[in-house]
Amino acid sequence: MSDDTLSFDGLVGILDTLKEGVVVADATADGTPVVAANEAFLRMVDAGLDEVSGTSLLDVHGLGAGSTVLDALRKAVAGGKSFDRVIEVRRKDGSVVCHRFRMRPVRLDDDLRWFVGTAREITRDQTAPSTAAGDSGRRRDETVPLDRLTGLVGASVFEEELQRVWSTCRSEGRPLTVFLIDIDCFESYNATFGRKAGDSCLRLVAHALASGFRRSGELCARVEGQRFAGVAPGVPVDRAAGHAQSMIDRVRELCIHLPRSPVGRYVTVSVGVASLVPDEERFPEALMAAAAERLGAAKDGGRNQYASE
Repeated sequence: MSDDTLSFDGLVGILDTLKEGVVVADATADGTPVVAANEAFLRMVDAGLDEVSGTSLLDVHGLGAGSTVLDALRKAVAGGKSFDRVIEVRRKDGSVVCHRFRMRPVRLDDDLRWFVGTAREITRDQTAPSTAAGDSGRRRDETVPLDRLTGLVGASVFEEELQRVWSTCRSEGRPLTVFLIDIDCFESYNATFGRKAGDSCLRLVAHALASGFRRSGELCARVEGQRFAGVAPGVPVDRAAGHAQSMIDRVRELCIHLPRSPVGRYVTVSVGVASLVPDEERFPEALMAAAAERLGAAKDGGRNQYASE
């Protein structure tokens, strides 16, 4: 070996200097076994190198057999594709950590040789019921960082998930719908009852909205203040209108008293709805902008209603 040739042990030593977790798996061997992992990755999955080495890349996170995240990872490995998801890992002491796992295939002379995965830990504020994240069938290994007040995911996770489902719907030719929801006259509610009551109102509304996003792939998030967003892959515009009205009805049925509301006696929401079939010429930001424009139209039209195409 020449002096300028890097040994495998030397490569592992370099990986250990990185702050991000890194794992390398052999794509040419049966089961895609792990051949290298740095200390940061081992800490994230709460395992020693002897426990991880030789283990299938599909098993190192401890994902359950029925996990949709595991299914997606299995398909990516089988197809030699990239993978990018948030994964939750239960440690041996019972604590739970989340990390963003990105995996890329590595080819040499056009032949698939390795999969290299990087993992970045994400701060987790709290654990909430699975429906708070918008998917009642979501397993614990699929939960993500949550908003401390409402138990919903925040804007950054919503944007990441929107990018993911946009790509999926584009490749499958399926429609994608985005909802922007805003509590009407929330400033008046806070002024009348105080911040503590306002926080309680936000929690109740968040739970009511999240209960409407139960199908696989759907997500409800608190994106800013009293504003929420929802994404529903596979929902066409004709069904989206009914979905929006159901959200309005659920919030109204909470009967949260608001005497100064110009809409009526109770807290209400307005909803902007935008739907399309993603293609190469448009981007998720355009869909969000359309939903925001229609939310403004719903507000201008008198609140407690939705606006769509």
